[in-house]
Amino acid sequence: MNKGAWAEGKEFPELAAIAEMLTPEAIMKMDEASYFEKIQPKFWYIPKTSIWLWKVNAIRSMANSGDPQQ
Repeated sequence: MNKGAWAEGKEFPELAAIAEMLTPEAIMKMDEASYFEKIQPKFWYIPKTSIWLWKVNAIRSMANSGDPQQ
């Protein structure tokens, strides 16, 4: 339904600073302090109590990657 509707605007603020923290492997190792300090403020629309959701989605991503090493 939204094909061709993406209108690129501003860059995601300071994405380069947190990009390596957003890999599934890094999310699985992340502690709550790092999540609350660095990740959650950028994704303010996801509840603070949802670190478990980040970790579950990281597991799903790794399981669905087809890489037998993960």
